[in-house]
Amino acid sequence: MFDFQDLKIFLAVDQYNGFTKAADELGYVQPNITSRIKKLEQRVGFPLFIRNKRGVTLTTSGEIFANYTRKILALRDETEHAIKGLSFPSGTLKIGSMETTSYVRLPSVLSEFQAEFPRIELHIHTGTTNDLIGKTLNYGVDGALVAGKVNHTDLSPVNRQ
Repeated sequence: MFDFQDLKIFLAVDQYNGFTKAADELGYVQPNITSRIKKLEQRVGFPLFIRNKRGVTLTTSGEIFANYTRKILALRDETEHAIKGLSFPSGTLKIGSMETTSYVRLPSVLSEFQAEFPRIELHIHTGTTNDLIGKTLNYGVDGALVAGKVNHTDLSPVNRQ
């Protein structure tokens, strides 16, 4: 397994054509950069750079390794972005409501909900109690605010006063 920081260092050495410039840009001391590249070369089993008076250039194997390193780091960034997105609920929430309830009681509740969960897209469907129960049973809405008792085995009523 490769250390992501070593892979970043490897790409920086390539980008800046040398260990000293890469160290300056990354905020490391040059011997640390050299040491980490040597260890990386030992791990992969081949030299990554040709060292000369003017700096360094990638070997043929180093060029191949650089291409895969860019892909690895991009995929890591993409994974981190996707995982961070999971910590915030997102998607669509479809709520059924009788018209009166949607005008009188829902605006302040939904406003607070949207402030707390901005990545959730809300859809409000209005209708009669029977219509909304039907939409809930047929997955047209995720839940509904209705009047009266709901007696259906596939629904779990919550009574709120």
